[in-house]
Amino acid sequence: VEALQRISDGLDPLVIFVDMNMPKLTGREFVTKIRDEGLLPDRPIYIFSANMGERVIGSSGWVKKPVDMDQILGIINALADNEN
Repeated sequence: VEALQRISDGLDPLVIFVDMNMPKLTGREFVTKIRDEGLLPDRPIYIFSANMGERVIGSSGWVKKPVDMDQILGIINALADNEN
């Protein structure tokens, strides 16, 4: 919920990583809200989940838990390279 507010206030991250099972808002709800409200339409959103189940429409992909930091850094580095 706090992340949504910060994004609404103008935060423009390179990439968003969100856990599928957050306490106040699920990862699916977060992605839906971001995309439906037109916030950061081109920013990739990756979902952390132990269950690599059905795809979340509007997300860019999954990161399997437990999280592999090398995978995270690979995603960030690839996106940063594309920004330059």
